[in-house]
Amino acid sequence: MKLTDLMESLPDTKIFGSADREISGITYDSRTLRPGDLFVAIQGLQSDGHRYIPQAIEGGAVAVVVDRDEIYGAVTTIQVEDSRKALALLSARWFDHPARKLRMVGITGTDGKTTTAYLVDAILEQAGFGTGLIGTVVTRIGEDEKPSFFTTPESLELHQALAQMVYRRADFAVMEVSSHALAMDRVFGIPFETAIFTNLSRDHLDFHGDFEHYRDAKALLFERLHGSRARAVINLDDPSASFFMDLTAVPVITYSAKGRADVFLKDVRLTMEGTDLEVQTPSGPLRLHTRLLGRYNVFNTLAAIGAGVALELEPEAIRRGLEGVEGVNGRFETIIVPQGFTVIIDYAHTPQALQRLLSAVREMSPRRLLLIFGCGGDRDRGKRPEMADVASQSADMVILTTDNPRSEDPLAILREVQRGILPGADHEVVPDRREAIRRGLQLAGPGEVLVVAGRGHERYQVVGSERIPFQDREVIEEELEQLVR
Repeated sequence: MKLTDLMESLPDTKIFGSADREISGITYDSRTLRPGDLFVAIQGLQSDGHRYIPQAIEGGAVAVVVDRDEIYGAVTTIQVEDSRKALALLSARWFDHPARKLRMVGITGTDGKTTTAYLVDAILEQAGFGTGLIGTVVTRIGEDEKPSFFTTPESLELHQALAQMVYRRADFAVMEVSSHALAMDRVFGIPFETAIFTNLSRDHLDFHGDFEHYRDAKALLFERLHGSRARAVINLDDPSASFFMDLTAVPVITYSAKGRADVFLKDVRLTMEGTDLEVQTPSGPLRLHTRLLGRYNVFNTLAAIGAGVALELEPEAIRRGLEGVEGVNGRFETIIVPQGFTVIIDYAHTPQALQRLLSAVREMSPRRLLLIFGCGGDRDRGKRPEMADVASQSADMVILTTDNPRSEDPLAILREVQRGILPGADHEVVPDRREAIRRGLQLAGPGEVLVVAGRGHERYQVVGSERIPFQDREVIEEELEQLVR
């Protein structure tokens, strides 16, 4: 593509050098740059791409995009106000605006994004649409599925995935939209048709600084909704519901498990085999059985029904889609153990998510509830004692262990977590996560539930700069084999 054609997507730019250049690709990572590429210098979480412009030029970049008052004489220099927004717009233009050819569904909130995305995707498939899915666990394009490394990828990879969905003739793209993605403009310029708000509680304050900035980042998804078909789907039971409703200019579909809304819960029965629900919708009552466990999954189910209503789908397609979902990897994932106890694996890594998880388990009336969890390094330190407070109030026995310590000392993290344990609460500190799982399996008895929380689907432990293979379910199964012997 000619640089002049590519630049049509960028307003208010200053170009120093020739724009009559052929561009062979776009990159923001100097390590992946190929001769002929356009290099976009963006500020990342760990480093600033402007530092790597000399390497990019040396590697054969023919032009660079910067948001600094700097000119590089060896190549064409394009100065923009915000290079992250520029990357999003350039990526959309490079891949021929795939988001405009898809019906975009975005899901944001602290908890429930992944499960809700799976449910909405299943409903759309039952309604006869082709879909693609982008989220924390996997990115699925047609029948091809691969593990995800970010909840929402960088804008270049995002538009590439959307272009592949268009090529595979998808009608809808269903995606989780993280607060990082919104704050860092990874989804800037994407015309979402439906935006879903699940809930809001403390998370990622290491990045956002405080709860208000975290909430404001989430709100961008709803502020930017426009168009005659655009709809917002809002959890009316969350304290921030009115904040999001006031910000959006499009019609709102509300849902509630506690009172009246556009979509609301009339009756529910929770068992270890699944959940029976009766839900009132604008089209009348909807009765269904879902294999998802726990009360908090009722909220995820209501959110998906709300999306179905917003998209004007037939109630029967909504019911079939919800009933067909067997479960989501690492989300209330259950292992029934021959020794008579149950192991539940879940991604819960915030105080509110952990509280919801443990409350859902309590409703199943276990003889005793045991919990293994830890807190990640280089993340919001303030939530560590809060997590322990929730754990020691809600579980009968707690094992504190390591969870992605990153650059921090694992023992220092555990000391901070331990400060939140209530006086007299039964707990142990077992830093090695495998040993902690082994200890929990040894302690669990008939009729009891062992919850292993915090990592869910994750396949690695991040220790320092290393990514060490470690998946909770695999380790649990390995240790159970040893226990049986």
